[in-house]
Amino acid sequence: MKNIPIFIFCMLVSACAYSQNTDGDWAFNELRKNSTSEYVVISEYQRLPQSFSIRTDLGSMSSYKTFTEFDFFHSTDKVDLLGELPIAVHEVNHGITNGKAYTECNRRGLQGLNNNYYFYTPAGNEILVRSNLRFFPTGRIIPLIPQDKRSFRFDTYVEGNTSTQTDGLLGLLDEFNSYAHSLATVYMLKKSYMEIPGMELSHYISWRQDMHSYVQSYYEFKYFLLHYLLYAKTNERTLYTEIKNSPDLMLAISTINSDFLRVVDQFNQEDQVAGPAYWKKKGYSVLKNPETGYENYKQGGSTIGYGCKMDDRDKLLPEINSSKFNEIKAEFSIR
Repeated sequence: MKNIPIFIFCMLVSACAYSQNTDGDWAFNELRKNSTSEYVVISEYQRLPQSFSIRTDLGSMSSYKTFTEFDFFHSTDKVDLLGELPIAVHEVNHGITNGKAYTECNRRGLQGLNNNYYFYTPAGNEILVRSNLRFFPTGRIIPLIPQDKRSFRFDTYVEGNTSTQTDGLLGLLDEFNSYAHSLATVYMLKKSYMEIPGMELSHYISWRQDMHSYVQSYYEFKYFLLHYLLYAKTNERTLYTEIKNSPDLMLAISTINSDFLRVVDQFNQEDQVAGPAYWKKKGYSVLKNPETGYENYKQGGSTIGYGCKMDDRDKLLPEINSSKFNEIKAEFSIR
């Protein structure tokens, strides 16, 4: 990452801010109880100094915090707070991707390079990537993606002005990994949702709905990543070879994908096996309609249903599994 401040430390002194802090504390405590690995994202950010710097060949490169971990909570309702937790973890993960790259370089006695990224994955893998490679912006792959394959996050991360443009492949991996943390966070909070007083099934549905978009983000970023690497192989052969000759970068690509996929597989197990079995034991009949995307829970004369169709996953998965990406997946160990 460049010398761009991406995170502010804000003093929260108003009564409203104090309340928000208290609510955030409750949410983070639920995360700590139910997911040690995801709480690490928060605790590592809290341990970072307010500002940090590293040595480079051109002098010192520095950055500093521009937000607190509490800035992403806006509700007092417990179900809503749990829904805001994956957003907080996602954004804070961006913070440690930048900040810990600095502190890890210093701890290991390494100089900073043009791009310095620290990846901590949901499975607890830690990868420090230092690179002087000149990555192209993701905007280069726009012509390769047909209109009917442009998903929900296409505008932001392929066309938009984010780190996926300024830092190219590394920015794309940062977003891929941060969305993996979002899904892992929600998945591990099932017990928290179910223990909130009220109707258990309603809270279960809220938990399931909060995961849907993050599950789809896996297929979106995998699709973007495969297109980025295919473009490099076809049009930027020198860069492509340099990427393949960068062990830490190769490890980051395969590990971020596999760790995200592991959580998606856990969701699918819940969706197809564990969830229906649990509610059948509770006396419900569970009816899924793949065409409409609706799932209905019936008990007596009462029916509760919700929409769970994953349009982006369904339209991208055949593309991801197409033969045009076979060599890329094999060369980068992308399952």
